[in-house]
Amino acid sequence: MSIDYDVEIQNKFNEIIERIKKKNPKANIALITQAFETAKAAHSHIKRDSGEPYIFHPLGVVEILCDLPFADDDTICAGFLHDVVEDVEGWTIERVNDEFNSDIADLVNAVTKLSLQDFQTDIIDGGTDPKFDLNKKITAFEKNAASMRKIFLAMGKDLRVMVIKLADRLHNMRTLDSLSEKRQKKMARETIQIFAPIAHRLGLYNIKSQLEDLSFKYLYRDEYKEIARLVNKTKSERKFLLEECENQLKNVLKANNIEAEVQARAKTLWSIRNKMIKKNCAFEDIMDLLALRVIVQTQPECYIALGVIHELWIPIPGMFTDYIAKPKPNGYKSLHTKVLALDGDPIEVQIRTNDMHSTAENGVAAHWKYKERTVKGDVFERKMSWLRQRLFDWQKNADTCEQFFNSLVEDMFAEQVFIFTPTGDVIDLKMGSTPIDFAYRIHSNVGDHCVGAKVSGKMVPLNTPLKNGDIVDIFTRPNAEPSKDWLDFVKTDTAKQSIRRFFKHKYADEYDKLGKELVEKEIIRQKKDKSKILSPNVIKQFLGNNYKTEKDLFVAIGIGNFSAETFVNKCQRVIDANEPKKVEKPMNLAPEKAGKLQVSFDGINNILYSRGRCCAPLPGDDVVGYVTRGKGITIHSKSCHNIADLLLKEPERLVEINWTATRETFPTRIKVNIGGKLGILNEITTIVAGEDVALSALNMKEDKDKNLNIDLTVNVKDLEQYNKILDKIKNLPNIIDVYRPTIRAK
Repeated sequence: MSIDYDVEIQNKFNEIIERIKKKNPKANIALITQAFETAKAAHSHIKRDSGEPYIFHPLGVVEILCDLPFADDDTICAGFLHDVVEDVEGWTIERVNDEFNSDIADLVNAVTKLSLQDFQTDIIDGGTDPKFDLNKKITAFEKNAASMRKIFLAMGKDLRVMVIKLADRLHNMRTLDSLSEKRQKKMARETIQIFAPIAHRLGLYNIKSQLEDLSFKYLYRDEYKEIARLVNKTKSERKFLLEECENQLKNVLKANNIEAEVQARAKTLWSIRNKMIKKNCAFEDIMDLLALRVIVQTQPECYIALGVIHELWIPIPGMFTDYIAKPKPNGYKSLHTKVLALDGDPIEVQIRTNDMHSTAENGVAAHWKYKERTVKGDVFERKMSWLRQRLFDWQKNADTCEQFFNSLVEDMFAEQVFIFTPTGDVIDLKMGSTPIDFAYRIHSNVGDHCVGAKVSGKMVPLNTPLKNGDIVDIFTRPNAEPSKDWLDFVKTDTAKQSIRRFFKHKYADEYDKLGKELVEKEIIRQKKDKSKILSPNVIKQFLGNNYKTEKDLFVAIGIGNFSAETFVNKCQRVIDANEPKKVEKPMNLAPEKAGKLQVSFDGINNILYSRGRCCAPLPGDDVVGYVTRGKGITIHSKSCHNIADLLLKEPERLVEINWTATRETFPTRIKVNIGGKLGILNEITTIVAGEDVALSALNMKEDKDKNLNIDLTVNVKDLEQYNKILDKIKNLPNIIDVYRPTIRAK
């Protein structure tokens, strides 16, 4: 039986118009109808992969936009027209501007440019394909970085651009079944890595939840089916319990003269899956599958309703959060509590007003105004200020698109904690962030001059991980400077780049010298002409936005942001391009043996360095330095398995160093296998304390032979001090084995 698509299309459009009229009686229906008719005519010759006329996609996008309170006439029109310029010959942005208006044209133009067609999702995953070429990966990463920078700067200028893009992606995800499995997974990865986190940060939780569950369906099919089966299996039981709780709560609220709407709320499959992984528990052990939402008229009624609920059911200690008194940075407000209802079943209850509910469902977009309304623009601007500030921070600290991309992925897409300033402002940080990360989020000067921190009224070490709800007060001193050790524990890219920038400027002369030495060594290694490579005409090709002067260029090479090999190769390409007629017969050179780069560090004692985590070397070990991209020198043991790889891949980045002990101490592990009783642990800790060494970590477990395995971490100055402790432990009774794990492994 044939389908009458024309009737179905018209019916869908009529339903959309009715919804728009109901929400906004002043809507320009003529303009919206013109946009629909234009899109229908323009796409009339195009079909989707499912075989349906293409116009079903713009209709689906606009249906999603209609659910958002900010969807003004221009946004609706842009939703209909968002693919016209890209897909239909004869349509240009200028034509959209002429036939509609400049705002619609700007929105269509911005959405058209935000294409992820070439986005390489396995770059974010770390690249799982062993055959994936490294140069292709670097090129893909650079494209990704530029694309993401473009997306977020466009989003900062006009939020509607990103919301149209999110609606576009959500409808595509809803209609993914007709695509090949490869394309399904690619789109699902893009969605879970890019679009769902953006929706979350904008507070568009309804869209975020749908994007996550749809991505889950295509990325992890078996897990999705199993969790869906388990949810459906207990659905009738949970439905009965929720109905009982809902009716009971409605009656009690009514008896207390509280006018409220009570809604049952389902937990998404993706959130269930993540909780099972995070808590390492089975489906049956998840306590908050049952949830209710209470929507009241005023803010004071939220707290009255909370008291009523806590009288009705038993509150679970420590399970109450007040996001009304301390809202999230994206404007989210609600009271959250968990209680034991009916026969002791745990249930989560959210309490909020209608306005809070609108913000919770639609985020900052809930406060976008129609042009016809006489609402002051600064209301929305205040809601968006946090986003613009983050964009400014990423821009300020990023020299290149790649650094911007790293900041974005680490800071925006990471799991968060919410921290308070002493004045009550909320700062969102990456999970595991420290007072130093907090200080740099306040301002780079606060971070650079930080000397101490008080967390919730107590002085703490600067590497203390912060928890949700902590109140942080930073102490500064004008002559204080960052420590190179901070790079070992800070979590946010903002802090990392700010610290590197400080040392880059402070030790610019040393890095300039090192950069030149690395380049000269690379020129010798490649047997290039030094006078040509370093000629002013060639060097000036590199100067511009990222490198203002020649010194900036060599500092970047010295600090590791730009490799000497890449520099020399690019110089040679510039030389070759300027000498097109000169053709030299290729020389049959024997392959050069990869040697170790000899660099003198005389007079450059303040070069930024860190220990390799793979081998955890100590002063006194036979070591070698690796010039990293952005972290100065990383010190490795010469026996480290990573050095063997680097000798083949990047020999020019390896340098000889003279690393001597100072007052600095280094955490280093000792593994002990003991046969016998636990009492010997006291003797081990006595040995460590006797050497005036701090014990920073200790873990124990019993093996199948009932022997005790101890893994302890001691903070020692050098190899000599470490070996003293090791030798003394070896002489204790009942010791089966004692060793340094990073040395014995491999």
